[in-house]
Order: sequence, then C-alpha cells, then structure tokens
Amino acid sequence: MKNQNTVDLRKLNKEDKKSTDILMALIMELIVLVGITGFVFKVTEFRITAFGLNMKVILNDISDLIGKKYGMITQKYILNPDFKMDLLLIGLLALIAIVLYIAIKYENQAVFAIGIIVTVVIQGMFGGKKSCLMAAVLIFANIICLNKKRLSSAFEQNNKSKVLIVFSMLVISILCVPISYETNTDKMLENLNQNINHKTDDLRYLEKNKIALKVKMSKPQSYYLKGLVAGDFSQNGWNETDKKKMYKYADLFFWLHKENFYGQTQLFNAKSEGNSEIDINKMTINVLGASSKYIYSPYEYVSDNDGLTDKDEIGDEKLLSKGLYGTRKYELDVSDNIVTNYSDIVENLKNNGDKPTKYLKNENYYNEFVYKTYLDLTVKQKEILGTYLKKDNDNHDSYSYAKSEILNYLNKNIKYSKKFQGINDYGNFLNEFMEVSKSGNDKDYATATVLMFRYFGIPARYVEGYLITQDDVKDADDNSTINIPKNNFHCWAEYYQDGVGWIPFETIKSYMDLMGTNDSFTSGLENETNDNRQISQEIDRDNYNGEEPEKEKKDDNDKNESELNYLIWIICSLLVIAIITAVIYEIRLYFIRKNIKQDNNNANTNKAIMNLFSYLMNAYFIIDKTNRFKNLEKYEEFLKAYESECEAGYLEMMTLYQKARYSNKTCTKEQVNQMKYYCENVRKDIFLKLSKWQKFKWKFVYKYGSLK
Repeated sequence: MKNQNTVDLRKLNKEDKKSTDILMALIMELIVLVGITGFVFKVTEFRITAFGLNMKVILNDISDLIGKKYGMITQKYILNPDFKMDLLLIGLLALIAIVLYIAIKYENQAVFAIGIIVTVVIQGMFGGKKSCLMAAVLIFANIICLNKKRLSSAFEQNNKSKVLIVFSMLVISILCVPISYETNTDKMLENLNQNINHKTDDLRYLEKNKIALKVKMSKPQSYYLKGLVAGDFSQNGWNETDKKKMYKYADLFFWLHKENFYGQTQLFNAKSEGNSEIDINKMTINVLGASSKYIYSPYEYVSDNDGLTDKDEIGDEKLLSKGLYGTRKYELDVSDNIVTNYSDIVENLKNNGDKPTKYLKNENYYNEFVYKTYLDLTVKQKEILGTYLKKDNDNHDSYSYAKSEILNYLNKNIKYSKKFQGINDYGNFLNEFMEVSKSGNDKDYATATVLMFRYFGIPARYVEGYLITQDDVKDADDNSTINIPKNNFHCWAEYYQDGVGWIPFETIKSYMDLMGTNDSFTSGLENETNDNRQISQEIDRDNYNGEEPEKEKKDDNDKNESELNYLIWIICSLLVIAIITAVIYEIRLYFIRKNIKQDNNNANTNKAIMNLFSYLMNAYFIIDKTNRFKNLEKYEEFLKAYESECEAGYLEMMTLYQKARYSNKTCTKEQVNQMKYYCENVRKDIFLKLSKWQKFKWKFVYKYGSLK
C-alpha cells in the first residue's frame, strides 16, 4: 500500500504541475499579447478610425512608418471594406496566439530571444517616447517567458522570484530607456551611432586609390559632380534632409514623378523650354577612390540606363546608388554645361511667362516644397547674420543683391585656406566663423554661404562632390579617359533659382577660375527686381488637372463598412474573452487541486475521499453526458471494464464514498490511499481507450476530470 501511495502522489503532483504550467502559460501569453498589440499601436501611432481594426488601416500605418524612416514614397491601400483582408487580420491574431501558447508551454527559448532582439531593433529604428513603455512591457514579457523554468521554481521561494523580477526590470531599463528618452546619454549614443555608421560606410564604399574617379565623355567639358546633398544643419553638422519632414510631401512627389518631373533633371527640362534640340553628352563614370555611397552626377543630368533615378524618393536630392558596395560604374546622358550660362534660361522663361507649360505647372508645386524645406535657420543664426548682413527685403531678396552681399562679406572679412582644419563646433559655427577665427576652408565657406542665402530668403543646400575642371578637359580627346584625383574633392553651396532649378554658387576665387564661373553669377540679372521673383506660374490648384487626379474619399457612413467593423470587433472581443476565460478556468482548477492536497495533508480523510471519487466520476462525463450522476448502474457497468488492475471494485469504492459523505465515522489513511490507487488506475485505462477527440477534451478541456 505504501508503494501505491507513492505512485499516486507522484501522478497527482504531475497533474498539479501541468495545471500550474498551463495557467502560467496563459497568463504569460496575455502579457505578451498586450505588449505586442500596445507596442505595434504605439510605434505606428495607430488610431481607431471609421474602419475600425481594418487590416488595410494597420498596413497603411506601417507603410507610413517606413516612409517616415527612409523618406520614400510607399504604397498604400485605398480604405474600403475588404472581408478577405479582415479575415487575414483575424487569422494572423489567432496564429500569433497559438504560436505564443505553444512556445510558452514547451519553453521554446529561441522564440522569445528573437522577440527581445526584434523589439529592441524596431524600437531603436522606429520607436520613440510614446512606444517606450510598451517596448518595456514586451521585453519584460519575453524575459519572463525566457526564464519560465526558473520562475516556476521561484514561486516556492519568494526571494528568488523577487531577484528574477528585479533583474528583468534592470535589463529592460538598460535596453529601453536610452533608446527613447532624452537622457544625458543621448549625445554619447548619437556620437557612437555616427561613428559606427561612418566606419561601416568606409568598409562598404571606400577603396584605397589616389584616383577618385575615371570619367569618359563624348564631348569633354567642365562639370560639377554632386555627391552628398544636405539640407539640414545642426550641432552635428550637415545631414540629408530629415526623412519625417520629407514624408509630408510623399503625395506631391508621387504625382510629380508620375508627370516625369524630377529635381535631378530640372536644369535640362528648364533649358528644353523653347529649345527643340539640345546636344547630349555621353558620360561614363568609374568610381575608384571616391565613396560609392553616392552617384556623382552633374547638374545637367538627363537620364541613365542603370535605373539610378528613384521614383520612390521624396525630395529628389540624389540619385540611387545600389548594392551592398554601391554602384561603382554607370553611364549618364547629360547636356552641355548649363551652370555657366543659366541666365539664358531665366531670360527665356521670362519671355514665355504668359504661356504656362506642363513644366512650369509642375515646377510651381516643386517650388512650394523647396521654400518650405530649405530655409531653416535658428533664431541665434538669424541674429548673428543680421549683425553683419543687411537685408533688402523682408522676405525674398533679389538674387543679384544676395550674391553681391555674400561675396562682398566673405572677400572682405574671411580668409580662405585650403589647409585650414575647419570649424567643428557646428552648434556655434557662425560665431566661430564670423567673429572668432574669421577664416575657413571650402567646407566652412559652403556652410556659411548656405546659411547666408537662407537669411536672404533664398532656399539653399550644402553639397559635396568632385569637380571636372577646365584644366582637366583642356587637352582631352572625345571619349578619352580623364582621371579625377582626390584633391578635386570640393564642398560648395547651391541655391534655388525660381523656375530654373538648383544652381551651384562659388564664393572662393580660385574655384571660380577653375570652373569658369567667374562672371556667371550676375550676368543677365543686373536689372532683376523683387517683383519678378516668381518666374514659376501661379497656378490655380483647384482647377489644375494636369494632371493630378482627385483622391478617392472615404465614406464613413457606409452601411456595409459599419457592419463589417462590428463583425471584426465582435470576433476580436470573443478571442480576448476566450483567453480570459481559459485563464479563469485554469485558476479555478489550480485552487481545486490545491484544496485536495491540503485536505490530504491536514488529515481530512473524509473530504479527500469525496473529492477523489467525484474526480473519477467526471471522467465518465467525457464519454456519456446524458447519464451523469443519474444512473449508478451505468457507472458500475462502465467502470468494471477498467478495473483489471484493481483488487477493489466500483461497489467497494461507492461504499467508501457513502461512508465518507453520509457517516459520522472518520475514514482511515489506508482507505484514502485505496481510493487514490483505484482512481489513478481506472482513469489511466479510460484514457487509453478514448478516441482522439475524447483524448483532446480529456487533456486540454477537462484536465483529466474537473475536480468538483
């Protein structure tokens, strides 16, 4: 009898452990699901709309998230009822719930390790303050699931549980807080991130070679080859224009590109207005010692055969360098040099100003984007510039006046030195440049020139690239290879000429001579006034259908939409209710099993026997619901088939149960163990003879009987 008791207790403890594990798994699953849902909603800034939890709304939010991060046009769904997409969402939620439950129950640590990594990566790339808390919840849930075994054993020793939770929260703080909140570590992390990016870019894009570029041209000419084009200036220096700022204009560039209007080809298109034939220069560029992160293209760029023009880029600041190591060889179609005589385009557009063309209509929209994006100055920068420069107009000064003021100030007050190490305190750049050092290299000159143009109300950007000088092409034959050395690297400013496009502006005398631009910045513009600032036509945007189609509008009151939204909410609510019900059910079973063990430990033998017998009777309920507790003869007939290993039979156990329930006598420990032994063996034999569906209910629904 002692051996029987040992076997019984082990099996009962095993069932207790199973019930506890399932309860813990469900609770953990709820925490993880709350974390995932909250984190996704916070990162994507999801808002409940008239379309409810429509899958298309969520996908559009994710599309916006990617677009803001990378500054690109992303595909979006037109919001309308779509039952298939909604079923996909429901199926995805159900699949996540099932996978999480299986992973938690069977302690698949890889799933949760990946979950932690993915959460940290997404939070670092796309997250912010709003999503930080939910990221912490999600990482905490994954850490708990990752340490499920330790946590299970810690329930019995409270100190270990506390240590685990404190350790988990410490890890969460380390992972989440620096990523999202403005702390003292922000600058350190930003600098570290920049250093890592620079090192990575050097490994990917740079090769050791004294020759930066090898260039072939069908007609050798001098060109500015643009590489980096930057629109944002901060305490960290120049960077490409903020992607979130750009993404506001995603719709604009979608339609501009559809109309085949690109900022990179604007000079050529402006030149083409009224000119039926323009000579094309074939240019082949082979990147050697220069960074292949950028495509080096002239302002006169027309087209290429390598797909370098990215139709999904917002802002048209650059061409697309493809591949892990960038594009190292490409062929471009460019026009003859335009930047040295762009004033002819200005005059031509003025003469044809009464004839709005497709180009000028599109330029009008692009012009508005440029003025909203490339005029940023801080209050401090405006104050310093206002001390040394005099504006001629409250808004947009004439180009000739602005250029004259910039050149006069730099030539009279600043000393140029190519060997000057440059100003690295970008937060106080103007103060250092104009008041302290009063000297600079070409990067400092370019930076100051951009800020000065903006002060005069003229959009401007900072550019880095290489020069093909007049000396480089002087003796070159057609289609001959021209070596562009690394010392041809240069920094310069470009400003936006209304109706024409971006024009490079040199403020250093030696470079003016090299590029032949000494007289090009004022010729033809001496009589310019503020009144003719807008060469681009004022288009009636309400009547302009050339050709931006009207976007489809949402119908929030559509009856079918409402019904579908209700259906989605009902199904999602039922899913949540089902999980909560399962948790409550498991909690109930846990306490019932706990009470049985307590009754046994407290020597309440009568109650222990009643619980064990009821536990056994419920096993029959899986097979025959109709006779539950109604026909004892049916029970006897049923159980006799499973009593092969038991000395005592059903009638003896029934008598023992009645004694415990109705008699004033106390049952002995031996009688309790006898009841345990009978119940365990009968239930074991019953399970082996059940059908697959009955076994499923036995395991996952009734948990070997519902201990009532």
